[in-house]
Amino acid sequence: MKALVYTSSHEGVEIEPRNEQLTEETCKMLTEKSTATPHQKSKGTADALVLAANGENLRTAVLRLPPVYGEGDPRLIPSIMGMMRQGKQNMQIGPDQHVFEHVYVGNAVLAHVLCGKALLASSWDPISADGDVAGQAFFITDGQPMSYYTFARKIWYIAGDRTEKANIRLVSFWLVIVTAWMNEIFYFIFSVGQKRPQVGTYDVKELTRGFRWSIEKARRVLGYEPSGMDEGLRRGVEGAIYEEEMRRLVREGGG
Repeated sequence: MKALVYTSSHEGVEIEPRNEQLTEETCKMLTEKSTATPHQKSKGTADALVLAANGENLRTAVLRLPPVYGEGDPRLIPSIMGMMRQGKQNMQIGPDQHVFEHVYVGNAVLAHVLCGKALLASSWDPISADGDVAGQAFFITDGQPMSYYTFARKIWYIAGDRTEKANIRLVSFWLVIVTAWMNEIFYFIFSVGQKRPQVGTYDVKELTRGFRWSIEKARRVLGYEPSGMDEGLRRGVEGAIYEEEMRRLVREGGG
């Protein structure tokens, strides 16, 4: 008997309505939805294929993860730190009403270990009973949904920012999205469609695509309990600062 734990993504889940807590049973995967991007469809399709492959000779389960942060984070924390280097920590786009999920890499690893052990210990039953792991999908998060800027300001604070709330400048969401749209047009024209701006309309619209997941199923079936989030943020920020310093030394040494 073999076991497969597939790491799925938040990008394959249809997020509607926003801010309402979704469970594995109430969510829909983006396999056929016409408005989904090819990337989103591929995530949802892979998720469904792995679950469908569950059988007597191969036990499968899917862990659906939001953006991951912590030590070795190559994207999430570095991108937010980049905003601080550009002086954008004192501005906020829109009302910041939608919440998002994140997961500390240590919690993601814990969930994979728990799920793998449970699959290897499970017995084959063509009709999975409640509590069985095989053929099941699980949301894995920190269990602490928060708005984009709440999460970002935690990172900026660890990195040394002390901007007071009264000094934060609110910028109209529609002003930013119109500006991003115009940038996309200019980039398309002058690069003959070969380049796109660093921040486009899709990136801005993500601020309105908040999502909130329940992890009660993972708690009940896998025994998953997230922890270490504050320490994970600290390690992630320290790692991002170290990587940036190493790149600076390489640039200066190469010059």
